[in-house]
This record gives sequence, C-alpha cells and structure tokens, in this order.
Amino acid sequence: MASSGVGSIAPQTVVDIFRSTVERVPDSPVYYTKAIGSSDYTFKTWAQYYADCRKFAKSLIALGLAPFHVINIIGFNSIEWVTACIGAILGGCIPAGVYTTSNPEACHFIADHSEAHVVLCDGVAQLEKY
Repeated sequence: MASSGVGSIAPQTVVDIFRSTVERVPDSPVYYTKAIGSSDYTFKTWAQYYADCRKFAKSLIALGLAPFHVINIIGFNSIEWVTACIGAILGGCIPAGVYTTSNPEACHFIADHSEAHVVLCDGVAQLEKY
C-alpha cells in the first residue's frame, strides 16, 4: 500500500461499507417507496434494509446454497432487486443480473453458463422464460 493518497486507503468490500453505514446511521432513511395507486411515500431505515437483506441471505442458505453459488435475478429496477442482490452477497453467493429483455434462449444460456442454483423472477412473465 502507498503511504499517502488513494493508494493508502485500506480496501473495503461492499459488505464492509454496508455494515459500516448501518452502524453509523441505522435510523436514517435509505430509500423511499410509493405503492401503486397511493400518493404516500414510505421509507425504510438502513437498519431495516440490512435486516431485509439478511433475511434474504438466510433464505438462500436455508435452500442449501453455499458460498460462491450463483443466483440469477431477472426483473425491473426495484428495491426488491437490490435487496436480492445485496442479500445474495451477504449470504456468500454471487448475484448475476439478467436483462428483462432477454428471450428464453438467452435466459437459459445465462442460467446454464453461470451455473445458477436459483433464479429470482419479478413476475410470471419473466418466470415463463425459464
């Protein structure tokens, strides 16, 4: 490591930074959402978001996934997508995003070549591609 500048900063993982943020500002809002048909926004705190990600990680582990197993995630941008991605990382897995515009052949190719153990879909239309 360098003695000064950017090269002197110890490397951190996504998990390190996430946990550090949760410890620093657990009750601060991390994101706001608005339900379809509602004019009201609700928010989750960093602590709540971390708990959601941990629940997802524990679910993968309960399904029998082990470190470095791959999960494919196909869906539109949403907090659920990001929760699954970070939750997979917390569980030691590797998240691999799949474009929603991918056709069934591409979805099968990605699942096969990434050796996906789980495919997470945001709805029936995406599920039918598998």
